[in-house]
Amino acid sequence: MSAAPNDAQYLNNSQWWASASTSASSGSGTRQNAGVPNLTRAWTTEYNGASTALASVTPVAVLDTGRVAHDDLYPRDTNQATSHALPGHDFVADAQFAGDSGGRDSDESDPGDFVSPSEASQAAFRQLGCGVQDSSWHGLAIEGILGARTNNSSGMAGIHANPRIVAVRVAGKCGADLDDILSAMYWVAKVNPSQSLDASLPSNPNPRARVVNISFGGSESCGLGYQTAVNDLKNNGVVVVASAGNEHGAVSRPASCQNVVAVAALNRLGLKSTYSNFGAAVTISTVGGDPGPGAGYTDAGVWGSALGDDGIFTTSHNTNSAPSLGTSSNSYAIYAGTSFSAPMVAGVIGMMLDVAPSLSVDDVFRGLRASARPHVTSTLIGQCSNDNPGRCMCTTSTCGAGMLDAYEALRWARLVRDGQEGAYTNPATAQVLEADPLVETRIRQALAMSSKDRVANNQQTPATTGATASAGGGGGGAFGGLWVLALALMAAVRQAWPRLLRARSSVRRALV
Repeated sequence: MSAAPNDAQYLNNSQWWASASTSASSGSGTRQNAGVPNLTRAWTTEYNGASTALASVTPVAVLDTGRVAHDDLYPRDTNQATSHALPGHDFVADAQFAGDSGGRDSDESDPGDFVSPSEASQAAFRQLGCGVQDSSWHGLAIEGILGARTNNSSGMAGIHANPRIVAVRVAGKCGADLDDILSAMYWVAKVNPSQSLDASLPSNPNPRARVVNISFGGSESCGLGYQTAVNDLKNNGVVVVASAGNEHGAVSRPASCQNVVAVAALNRLGLKSTYSNFGAAVTISTVGGDPGPGAGYTDAGVWGSALGDDGIFTTSHNTNSAPSLGTSSNSYAIYAGTSFSAPMVAGVIGMMLDVAPSLSVDDVFRGLRASARPHVTSTLIGQCSNDNPGRCMCTTSTCGAGMLDAYEALRWARLVRDGQEGAYTNPATAQVLEADPLVETRIRQALAMSSKDRVANNQQTPATTGATASAGGGGGGAFGGLWVLALALMAAVRQAWPRLLRARSSVRRALV
């Protein structure tokens, strides 16, 4: 794009997460948007995705609850020459939890992952601690962040103006099975697995996805299955991006695996979001929403009313069941979680690969780190630690190399493409939040409520990947539930009736 998008929700600032950053500010300049990933500047000066031939656009795969028809998303199209929404697949093998009367098939549609009272009463659901709950539409929210129709004068603007997205269903009712996730990883990457899986992989008609977004996680250590899949994909030039998790403790899997771009969540000011996991396993951080208390949201931390933000605005649906055939949703919602930080990074990586297709996975890591803005600093707020796990001041040892900067990442990629990486210099310097008097006032209001946003983590489980000790959340078994379900906030925006989704306990259907 040569100009900022004209989408209504971008123009009215509902999409504050896509606004211009304050990375160039100095002295007493504003710090209100210190944490945002600088998308507007990237769109207007470094990346004109709409001018890129669709066949040259890097496919990004979303492994999640599946695809939902929405007015602001591109429809599924099997013609690769015209498809922004490439055909996916349904890898949910267990028919009891699939919700669509069957197992694996070629229909990636999300039928809704709600659990009815009658289902919740069944032994298999009770064993998992999986109670009555509404549909999350988690995959729909992720796809909106990545690829909502941009410059169409309505709705929101997706990160990529000319996307190619492969939505793959791996999660149904009560979470997901590890084997389903691993099968989907190999399928989207068009890589032959070097490990045994439960079933042979179906044919994939799409071009290889070079970025895989996994916006969920579990509390177990990485494990051989995940690590093998990640390594196999890396060896074939495919980047795996995963959410760090929402228990304000140790980074969860698969983000804790080696060679995964692990993403922690920041709030609009650049502080760690109150819920976000943190530690040495984090690669980079960006905004994930950090709301204050309200609408039944119960994970706001003590400082939520002073230092929170409005959450991440993206596509959603307003009933438990998917839109009927021939119709689509036109709803949006506010979300919060590291789930929604990950696709921002995945989208920027996709654009980096559009600019410089020859980048390797190691190159992508190097570029993200080189282009990141330094974490914000504060003389009033303490650094993140297990003693201070809520909203806190990030460092490179707790929240990765810095804050995602889309503009700088694309500028770095362009210079690498042109053989001029040595000429790249990151101009950003760390911003002191108190340099903005309005922000200082908010910080002092927070400190007047409590010296810390959260009490110390009660349980300190040794981390297996160099991350900080776990807060004890994330659930049992070998794989946890979707991260959005570890948070309570999901208020409908366009509906007359706001609604709230309860937190889903982290569950796993088949231990491995």
